[in-house]
Amino acid sequence: MITTNFPDQTPRENDGWYVKNGEHVVGPVGTDLLLRGILYGRVPAGSMVKQLSWKTWRRLSQVREIAGGIGPWPSPSDLIRRARDPGEALLLGLHLAVRSTRADVGLAHRFLRSSGALVTSSFHGWALERRSRQELEAHDPAVGLARAGVMVLGEPSDSEAARAIASRLRCGPFVMRGVAMVPVRCAGKLDAMIEVGRFDHPFRDVDAASLQSIANALAYRTA
Repeated sequence: MITTNFPDQTPRENDGWYVKNGEHVVGPVGTDLLLRGILYGRVPAGSMVKQLSWKTWRRLSQVREIAGGIGPWPSPSDLIRRARDPGEALLLGLHLAVRSTRADVGLAHRFLRSSGALVTSSFHGWALERRSRQELEAHDPAVGLARAGVMVLGEPSDSEAARAIASRLRCGPFVMRGVAMVPVRCAGKLDAMIEVGRFDHPFRDVDAASLQSIANALAYRTA
């Protein structure tokens, strides 16, 4: 699961939702926070919601405020535009990259002007928590391609850059079959980098198009 933390938020009057996933009940939370939880996957699609004035629980799809707030799955630019800050925008970008390519694992790295280094800011995959907040080496071959604006897409054996990506994404005994990296650049400078991996087969050209679309949407939100 992609990690994220939601700040405390005091719901407005008549805007307090209680959420039940079958085992636990949480709340009250505001509509905006609830929508973010759904978009991030933190609120399962089968959850039930209720306000204090209601006598019964309702499914998410039966609530006008929620269905209207989500509607069809938004485009990358629409979803990323909702981010509150560059860090959340990159987190959303990783979520979209994993979702659109059906990746098993993923990492997002953000360029910090203060240190001049790419630092891992988000991860997807049960064994990748150890990578959080680690700096990538400046001479890393994948970082070099990202600085040049070059995407990586293929198998781990294809190049040194692909092997470096596979090494970072390694999860226990699973064999990496496909890796991909897309740089996020703004005004000719590298702002971030997203890496994803698959255990079943390599990524395809359609995945490259999806990743590039996400990077384009992130370009002016991660600077």
